[in-house]
Amino acid sequence: PGAGRVRRAAAAGLALLLAAGGQASAQEGMPLASPEELGSPAEVTAPDATLPSPVANDKIDQRIERGMEAAGEEGGPPPDYAYGAFQRGYFLSAFALALEQAKKGNAASATLVGELLARGLGVKQDLGEAAGWYQIAADEGDREALYALGRMYLEGVGVKQDLAKAADLFTKAGGAGHAVALRELAYMLLQGQGRPRNPMLAAAYLRNAARLGDSDAEFALAGLYAEGVGVVKNESEAARWFAEAARAGHSNAQVEYGIMLFNGRGVAKDEAVAARWFREAASAGNPAAQIRLARLLADGRGVAADPAEA
Repeated sequence: PGAGRVRRAAAAGLALLLAAGGQASAQEGMPLASPEELGSPAEVTAPDATLPSPVANDKIDQRIERGMEAAGEEGGPPPDYAYGAFQRGYFLSAFALALEQAKKGNAASATLVGELLARGLGVKQDLGEAAGWYQIAADEGDREALYALGRMYLEGVGVKQDLAKAADLFTKAGGAGHAVALRELAYMLLQGQGRPRNPMLAAAYLRNAARLGDSDAEFALAGLYAEGVGVVKNESEAARWFAEAARAGHSNAQVEYGIMLFNGRGVAKDEAVAARWFREAASAGNPAAQIRLARLLADGRGVAADPAEA
């Protein structure tokens, strides 16, 4: 897991470092952006006596059900008690409930069993067993299982490393609308892992992930536009996507957008707004932003001079 975090952190800035090159090739999967858009050809406690009795709880449940029926909401999907227990931290209960449903063919429950086993929550960690449950759910098309299993094949965790298989799984998960899988697939295409290196196709996948609101994809896509990797170099588009990621709280994007604002590259020059973005990222602990904000405070650029704060 630690290696995965390091890889993801490094990959987020990869687009800013790669040189342009590669040709597009036809691949099946998620519909891609057009060339015009891209600009390029549990703890157990005793019952609390103050809590309602089971009978009282049943009556409450009946009132809720009647209220839902009156509101025309009756007949929806049944509640997922396993996932509810997982969200509340009752991992052993979540495992038992999910395992029961998984054995009945419920793909989402099989994914949850895999997640609990992979992370060792409520049960002993078993990555090989987790991969097996993810595979069961992936065979049913569950996009979370497809992504999780793809990560395991990418890193060789719980299974033998297989980059081509990882790319296949990310493609399927991305086709089902999984934004992070699309981004991971784009990184693989930029590096030529599991697929021939193809920056143009990578840019298309990143745009699809960005459209789904993935801030890391927005940041990486901005980097491609800034450097002209897989797309025609376009500082206005770079600024646009850095801004999207910045507004989503991506501190590195806030720094890059601030630099573009300060220099008037791809966007109207505005030192005051640039300073605000540097401050936003600096407050989140970004050291590059802290250095840049300190320089502005020292020089009185975009903010009132304040040597002490600098």
